[in-house]
Amino acid sequence: MNLVTAYPSDTAEDWVTYGDHAAVIHVKPGSEVVEQPSATEKEKGEGLVMRSAEIVVDELLWSRPGAKDLPNSFRRDLWGQWWSEDEGSRDFAPEGVSRIEEGHTYLALIVWDEEDGTWGPAVGTMPYDEETVGRGEVAGEVRAEAASARSAHASHAEETSDSHLVQVAAGQDAAAVKRILQAAEPHPVAVDNPELTAEERAKAIMQSEESNQ
Repeated sequence: MNLVTAYPSDTAEDWVTYGDHAAVIHVKPGSEVVEQPSATEKEKGEGLVMRSAEIVVDELLWSRPGAKDLPNSFRRDLWGQWWSEDEGSRDFAPEGVSRIEEGHTYLALIVWDEEDGTWGPAVGTMPYDEETVGRGEVAGEVRAEAASARSAHASHAEETSDSHLVQVAAGQDAAAVKRILQAAEPHPVAVDNPELTAEERAKAIMQSEESNQ
């Protein structure tokens, strides 16, 4: 099973370079399925147990020229639970990464996985409860606002794992993010090769940058 798609997603330029679409999404209520520990996990006594859910597209904000049409919904593997024989199960996601849970709204970069034939949100998915960037679920915890918005009222900047795009758009709505994405310039390699998949674009960009060193 695949986790959320891992491509550079720190900046707006990353989103329009590696993404196929950007959209407001949520998990369809009652659609989540959590796997049972596999024979391998049981033999080791611990391991990551995956979950999947039906992702509903609420609003399409941006699409890459030449991208496949995004359906109204799609099922995707997501961060699940860490299971151990001694302690049972606990929700798991890397620091700063949204698990994409039922009851919350997100603003996601979505990528087509050619190998699996599935759509998937990228790791840069932003919490978007109450139509506010930075507010909502991150790593299983609910935030009132992005760290960058909190630090704006503090005497010094706080340590934050938020992406650059979250920091720029913190406290704003999807319309603001749409404007940011429309103004962003994708990598020239992506512009010159619209027929390439996200994975192929990533490889071509890496090769281009290595050859220019």
